[in-house]
Amino acid sequence: MAEPPALQWNETGFLWRQWEVAQPVRQIRVMALYFKLADDQFRAEGPAYSDSLRCLVQQWPVDSPAPKWMGELLVDRAFDPATAHAELDRKPNSITAFFYHMSGGQLWLYGREVAYTGPPIRRARNKRQWRENNRRVLSWLIRNYDLRELDNDGDGYVDWILFINRARPKFTYGRARSGHYQGVANGDYLPSPVIIADPDDPDEPVIRGSMDARKNSGTYQTDCYAMSMRNIILHEIGHKLLGGGHRNRLQRWNLMAGSGGPVSLENGVVLSAWEKMKLGWLRPIVIRRDTLDVELGDLTATNQAVKIPLSGGYFLLEYRKNHLYFEIPYEPECPMIRGLGEGLLISRATGMGEPEILPANARAFRQARRRQARVPVHLFPYASRDAITPYTTPNTHMRRHRRTGLAITDIREQDGRVRFHVFLKYYESRLPRRTVWQGVITVGKTVVVPENGELIIRPGTRVRFLKHSGLDVRGVLRAVGHADQPIVFEPLLARTWAGIRFVGPAASASRLDQVAFRGAEIAIAREQGAEPTILTIRREMP
Repeated sequence: MAEPPALQWNETGFLWRQWEVAQPVRQIRVMALYFKLADDQFRAEGPAYSDSLRCLVQQWPVDSPAPKWMGELLVDRAFDPATAHAELDRKPNSITAFFYHMSGGQLWLYGREVAYTGPPIRRARNKRQWRENNRRVLSWLIRNYDLRELDNDGDGYVDWILFINRARPKFTYGRARSGHYQGVANGDYLPSPVIIADPDDPDEPVIRGSMDARKNSGTYQTDCYAMSMRNIILHEIGHKLLGGGHRNRLQRWNLMAGSGGPVSLENGVVLSAWEKMKLGWLRPIVIRRDTLDVELGDLTATNQAVKIPLSGGYFLLEYRKNHLYFEIPYEPECPMIRGLGEGLLISRATGMGEPEILPANARAFRQARRRQARVPVHLFPYASRDAITPYTTPNTHMRRHRRTGLAITDIREQDGRVRFHVFLKYYESRLPRRTVWQGVITVGKTVVVPENGELIIRPGTRVRFLKHSGLDVRGVLRAVGHADQPIVFEPLLARTWAGIRFVGPAASASRLDQVAFRGAEIAIAREQGAEPTILTIRREMP
């Protein structure tokens, strides 16, 4: 028999040294502005704080206006193909390296880093004072630095200032009733609307506060004690690229996870395949027919993902591995922090909405949804789960009783890659009351036609059986082909399959004609009074 084709991948490279050195689609000059409150003495002391946090806090000492890692966050030179890789090698933890690699060489985010050394500013007691503090800091900046280089598009406005604070404000902010607040990309950190200009240089571009994240002149971050906490900065930059809002249905496996919903543990630290698609940084391999042995490299190293379009939406598959400088926060003086988990991530999108993860640990997922708790989702393969099919949990139901037929089976990892099979008309277990098969059908575990059910197989249909599965007919099976369009039953990925078993008097209404059996152990078995009508059939070698 002719098997479905196997996909052939073209590797796109590993880390930045494998990207083709070409002029990026976008170059954006930014400025990192480090700011520390005069009365900030936070040292993470006491039993309420972990040894790890105490170590990280020391990377920005309380007596310093800037962190120890100042100068490592950004490559300070514009893109030059002759020196780009050397610059990234010199600053592998930089956000320049992060976005250059995540974009596949399409975005070069660079600039200089400065520390606030103006008049002392103390902690705000409320949101109004906080905004005024921020305005004073930015007013000092525009008076002391020429910001013309930050007007990338020449519209008279500063584009990006990364306003990086050592410690968070302690007043209540928005939904964060405890004051747990780490960043914002729109102009809410300034009195809005606000324009900050240099009174001594009217031609210098102005700093603009706007509630539109893409028009606002910068982003605001707190709790940035160490380079390994740069995911806060990356997340806010993500808002400038993707717009407002969080993507919590993807949970922590994306950059834009955040407040406003149940997010599992910490926020994401790398872009998901879906986010890369929205930014035009990834073109997924599209699968529209059954495909055996799909081989997928991990998202960060190869920029690969699989998209499976179906009615009403699509499924997105990405393989996640932890890489130093990206998924694993790195701090040479502190203990290594674990990554976010490894394996095949399967998500489903309907319409234009963001994808929703299909969890491998479905039982925990259902319980957590009832409690509205945080959902710890594991990736495939997980425990005994190496497949996701229409009739098991987890499932690919679009809605109740509306199954897609998609199955992703035999998920296995080897040599830093993942392999699996994709079937688009897949069946197993008990069928609904009336089912029609046409085209190429794959049977996983033995399919049962219930006593009150009917299975109709159209002429020319090929039914393929995995793992010695078969048909257990307790109701009615109507498999009537034509001489020039026979119905074919055959094994797939095995030498044999179990055959068709008719059970009980209700199965006597079944009818088979112009059917070919290939590789069946027992083509037809009759039990408990079943007497189906069998006309023209033939047995063939597989």
